[in-house]
Amino acid sequence: MPRPAAVTGRYAIGAVAGSLVLMLVALGVGDRWPAAALVAVTALAAAGLAAEVVLARADDRRNDVLARVLLGPPPRFLARDALVLAGLFVLLPGWRWWQAGLAVAAAGAVQAAQLGAAALVLLRQRAYDPVVAWQNLPPPLPRALAHPVGRALDDRPTALFCDAGLVAGALAGALAAVNGTAGSARTVVVVGALLTLAAAAAAVIYVAAGVVQARQVRAGRPGGAPLERALTELAPQVLVYFSGPAETSHALVQWLGVFEQSRRPVLIVLRENWHLPRLGGTRLPIVVLPSASELHAYLPASARVALYPANAGRNDHLLAHDGIRHSFIGHGDSDKGASFNPSNRRYDEIWVAGQAGQDRYLRLNEGFRPDQFVQVGRPQLAGIHRTDQAATATQRRVPTVAYLPTWEGYYDAHDYSSLATMGERIVAGLLAAGVRVLFKPHPATGLRLPRARDVADAISATLAASPGGHETLSGRTGDLYDAFNRADILVSDVSSVVSDYLASRKPYIVTNPRGLPHEEFRITYPAASAAHLLDPGADTLPDAVRESLDADSWRARREQLADYLLGPAVPDPVGRFFDEVDAFVVRAGGVRR
Repeated sequence: MPRPAAVTGRYAIGAVAGSLVLMLVALGVGDRWPAAALVAVTALAAAGLAAEVVLARADDRRNDVLARVLLGPPPRFLARDALVLAGLFVLLPGWRWWQAGLAVAAAGAVQAAQLGAAALVLLRQRAYDPVVAWQNLPPPLPRALAHPVGRALDDRPTALFCDAGLVAGALAGALAAVNGTAGSARTVVVVGALLTLAAAAAAVIYVAAGVVQARQVRAGRPGGAPLERALTELAPQVLVYFSGPAETSHALVQWLGVFEQSRRPVLIVLRENWHLPRLGGTRLPIVVLPSASELHAYLPASARVALYPANAGRNDHLLAHDGIRHSFIGHGDSDKGASFNPSNRRYDEIWVAGQAGQDRYLRLNEGFRPDQFVQVGRPQLAGIHRTDQAATATQRRVPTVAYLPTWEGYYDAHDYSSLATMGERIVAGLLAAGVRVLFKPHPATGLRLPRARDVADAISATLAASPGGHETLSGRTGDLYDAFNRADILVSDVSSVVSDYLASRKPYIVTNPRGLPHEEFRITYPAASAAHLLDPGADTLPDAVRESLDADSWRARREQLADYLLGPAVPDPVGRFFDEVDAFVVRAGGVRR
């Protein structure tokens, strides 16, 4: 079975750092065993370079671990190449000046290519970004924007691996030296150095072309006129505006299926291009406008309202436009503190699912007005199957329990996740209870605490190795709602998952990772007031599962709570939502200033 990505990344870090240390050790014993030491140095360099490839494919945060100890890519590649050259010059005598010069020049060219790549990344981030991109709009995206020269350098700088020729030549030369052919060894090294020089030169040209193109795109806005014509023809009245780190794309994804049913023209406005590949096959028109100047230059004159699924700092760039009405719609009903942020006062309106959402804000006493709130329900839940009676153990031979933990939040005060501290005990308890387990970690799991991702990988491995048809779900948000329909019971944390699951009216268990007194927990987190609570030891889990399948004493309270959190059930929740969109457009009124 393949190793989990987190474990692979950790091994790659160890291999990168360890190979450098062992190269130093090998050089230290070179005076006694020069041939063996040279082979060891060059072989370790090759192993370290291979580990770099693995690390480049692993999580970016693991690269940051090395960068924080001054072992970012440029210094460690420089160290590796310097150690290789030291081994060659000290342990393989007889170099001519031009041969040694070529080897040194090759290592220097690698550094030049790396620095150029870093400069291009900085230029794109601060002055360029990919100025404008779009999908599902009539004009074809200009090739310069669809495949900009050097874009690959943004995430995986190919210039990092230009020294593969030098390292391979050094290893081949060391093996040739062991066979007693020093002249051939130096020749092989020279060939490797020439290959590296050629690769580095190509990388420098590649980077330079990217810099030139970035300046041209910035100055000329290619494709601007066709895009403006397309937006004028589309005439969107509703903007869905989204900004945030790559790991937050799920907050927009859960709205896409809803807005695909819109009665009015809708335009998705992104501020970062990394969300595009995460939006799946949506047919909604999308435009990426990274800079504030582009945002306002391309803002369609037809736009009347803007809806915001996430509260990001860059939202201010559109909020400053007073010709549009702005509403924060969020990405779920939740008792998490981040879900009712005091800074949301800045929106004209705040759309909540039910009365609970409004009450959370008003309890803050932070200047929110009752007339600022509109209850719109949860249109995403239209496909959730409602069960009015408890599923008993006799109705299902093997009950299914979905364990759907949230992520660890950006800081400790907003960490509601059970995964890192309780996750393995929860899954072990469910397996011991003989139920079928569906496991889906939050898409942002491990963003702040890598251990959470490690635990998720370990749980996935445990479920894969256990008989009984257990599953780890991944992919788009649709998998989440599919899990709701397949599950008899939910185990989750304080999060919007709990509120959404109440649409099914089925029993659920909420984790209490900090071990708060139960009465205090239910008051603090009202969405848990109709749930069994699970303390850190998870000892009561089997009893909670049995009670939920049989007596289900919380059923009546769930009915009341579902209406409070999600609003009264209606036959057409999507239609209800778009009634509110229509009313919002009418309230916006007039021609945009």
